[in-house]
Amino acid sequence: MSRILMFPEPFPDEDFRSIIFRYHVRSANADFSESKFELFGTTSYKQTVFPRRLNYLLGKLPIGSTLSKELLLYNHTWYGLYKVFYMPERFNRTLKIINGESGRKSEFDGFSHRMAQSILSKDIKYCPVCVNEDEEMYGEAYVHRGDQIDFLISCPQHNVLLENKCAECGEAYAHSESGILLRSKYCGCGSKMKIVRVGSSGEIVKFQCEIYNDLVILRERHLDVNVDILYHQLIGYLYREKYIGITGKIHKKILIKDFLTHYSIEKLNGINISKDNISTNHFRTQFLNRVSMSNFIGFYLLLIRFLESSLQKFF
Repeated sequence: MSRILMFPEPFPDEDFRSIIFRYHVRSANADFSESKFELFGTTSYKQTVFPRRLNYLLGKLPIGSTLSKELLLYNHTWYGLYKVFYMPERFNRTLKIINGESGRKSEFDGFSHRMAQSILSKDIKYCPVCVNEDEEMYGEAYVHRGDQIDFLISCPQHNVLLENKCAECGEAYAHSESGILLRSKYCGCGSKMKIVRVGSSGEIVKFQCEIYNDLVILRERHLDVNVDILYHQLIGYLYREKYIGITGKIHKKILIKDFLTHYSIEKLNGINISKDNISTNHFRTQFLNRVSMSNFIGFYLLLIRFLESSLQKFF
């Protein structure tokens, strides 16, 4: 297997998909599928949230490249967050898919389960201010990993609306199915990305940013926090708050009722949590089941804040 001659150096917090697209821009390939074949040995156009056939890519990198599997996964995807919530068996299965050792592609896409609460956006989003700054500093635009949290409507850094399509022509800035991403602050129709500022003091925007920061904390603590630690901490707090009786039974209905009283509908909707969904018998049967905790990451972050004032104090 011959090695490629060059591969882009990743930018700070750059989404993995963006790194692959920047390789395509620098290559002499006319079609994105040609670049995908060079890097992954597949002719698929689609850019997935998490890498596929990563071992193949690592074997193709130029001699002397310092990029590693760990650096690409933990610095340029949200893999670390899911690692915290995954049982060891599923963690091992997902690694096989990422490495290219398994064909079960739906196992680790971030939002494959019907009842799962969305964490990662299916649409690639851009902050217009970030795009401007990136073009000035690096000479090109790129996808920021942090902006791809589904419930975020504004950039946590700049308090401006995140955009996924042109306000003038309605064309999407990025196409995961074709692999083509935004290259500059101008749409193909010639119009410039618009900067729309939001009030940073708005209750829902502020709340979204707080939950986003909790997601980042968990993602970065993937080496010392896992699903068992989360589970046992939650059980301890539920005992303390008397949501678990002396027989060990969890009073789920009472807990969920108090949870829904504590959080407004606006806050729940603000991070893609449906009051109706978490009031169902199905959800109660899944509650604190370690196998399915990754399907309800947003809920568990709110539960932690309900039981304790912050994620830091919880740990």
